[in-house]
Amino acid sequence: MPEPLLTLITYNIHHGAGLDRQISLARIVGVAADSGAQVACFQEVDCRVARTRRAHQPRELARALKMKAVYGPTIKWPLGARYGNLLLTSLPLTTCHTYLLPGGVEQRGLVEARVKTSAGEVAVYCTHFGLAPDERQLQATRTAEIIAACGVPALLAGDLNEEPGGPSHDILRAAGLVSLGVTEPTFPADDPAIHIDHVYGTEGWKALDAYAIPSLASDHRPVVVELGLRPTA
Repeated sequence: MPEPLLTLITYNIHHGAGLDRQISLARIVGVAADSGAQVACFQEVDCRVARTRRAHQPRELARALKMKAVYGPTIKWPLGARYGNLLLTSLPLTTCHTYLLPGGVEQRGLVEARVKTSAGEVAVYCTHFGLAPDERQLQATRTAEIIAACGVPALLAGDLNEEPGGPSHDILRAAGLVSLGVTEPTFPADDPAIHIDHVYGTEGWKALDAYAIPSLASDHRPVVVELGLRPTA
């Protein structure tokens, strides 16, 4: 098997609360570190929120994993409390951006990081779609537009709150994105019944290996994908 260009983990960490209801970022860090991923896409990350003892989770995760952080808060409360998506990488980071996605029930977002690989610059996007089907379709449409305009090979990872046969997946596939993740259920972590944590890529990406990790550190199972990139015309 060829060596992967990069390894990615996507993980809805549920602000570090495991199925035992204990908050432990150390467990999340252990799962991510053991995966060997150079890119980590985390959803439901708190920053200065009372329920997680006002911890700066993006900073703590970045320090523990020795990675650079791009945090995209989607909900903001008083006293600087934030909640949203976090993208970490050990690869050289060239640019980053955060987007707010359409919807209406709960604000959702998309985090973009451009990183340098041995094959050149690639873009990685981390997201968490909404709970309602109509808002997920709007979010998938906007996400597909952003990725189509990025101009480099791109990856999309996150909790899409929808199984592969759903309409938001149809929108992503119609935009040329290809599923690269696992085909097995990822939620709930103790007895997975639905497949809602996904990885997509633009033309040229290939999954050399993909697996979900049995872990009770969150209510979702993390998905790890080892990725190669074929040259495109």
